[in-house]
Amino acid sequence: MAGALARREIVVPHAIVAANSRFKNYTPETERAVRRPDIQESKAVRQMRTALEDWNTKLENRNRTWFDNITERYDSLCDIASGLTYSPADVTDFSFALAKYEQEDMFLDFSGVFLSALVEKGREDAGERYIVYTKDLPFPIWHLGYMNRKSIVIMGDVGWYLGIHMKGGDIVVQGNALHTVGYGMSGGRITVEGNAVNSVGMCMRGGKIIVMGNSGESVGKDMAAGKIIVKGDTGGCAGERMENGEIVIYGNAGNSVGDGMIGGKIHLHGGYGCISEDYYGITHGIIYHKGKRI
Repeated sequence: MAGALARREIVVPHAIVAANSRFKNYTPETERAVRRPDIQESKAVRQMRTALEDWNTKLENRNRTWFDNITERYDSLCDIASGLTYSPADVTDFSFALAKYEQEDMFLDFSGVFLSALVEKGREDAGERYIVYTKDLPFPIWHLGYMNRKSIVIMGDVGWYLGIHMKGGDIVVQGNALHTVGYGMSGGRITVEGNAVNSVGMCMRGGKIIVMGNSGESVGKDMAAGKIIVKGDTGGCAGERMENGEIVIYGNAGNSVGDGMIGGKIHLHGGYGCISEDYYGITHGIIYHKGKRI
């Protein structure tokens, strides 16, 4: 791949905004230099690009309600991916080429869903991972790993809804993630090597999420099953309205731990602001601090 890339330097606004002071890697800058690759398109990458452009053109003539339905959008892109011939390496090359779409209104949205469809319909070589490169993109991609069942490595930051409705496989993010990692996932494993913002594991129904850095507020909000591990600090309302499952926080937790909790377990290994007494309170569930039940 390296021989096909010629680098040039441009200046673009920094795309990721700060969630709170703990997320130093999200601190906004006025502008930053990005080393963007120029891709000499292979036949496979050209077919992917053309297919996505054609789909987007047809989309302009469709009802907006249809576009807002991510399931229908994903299904239609899976149909397109099924008609293409490509390898996992071609998907990586295409992720480099996504910089071309930076000015598209829906870049954040449709690119992540299309990559998810390419992974779903791509080859399943034994032990091979799909590598998606996001470091050179000025905007974080949304919905990457939608309905995932395979193995994906993301080199760089990602946007909202990483691994939404994930069914299996594994996703590793070698960077940071924005809001709502693993929304509604029922299986598989997500590892974020950096920080994540709010609502990690929201509506989770199974599987496992590991955040190696810090996370924002409402970790495990409305989760019904599965396990979330945060190695760093979290914001307030960890376990908000959780029904079941398990949350483990090794750093410090914020205020209102277990707010509205009706089941499940929360393990606190660091400090915490307070256990929820206001707002919803705690109906059921168990909270441990350093191994002792509170």
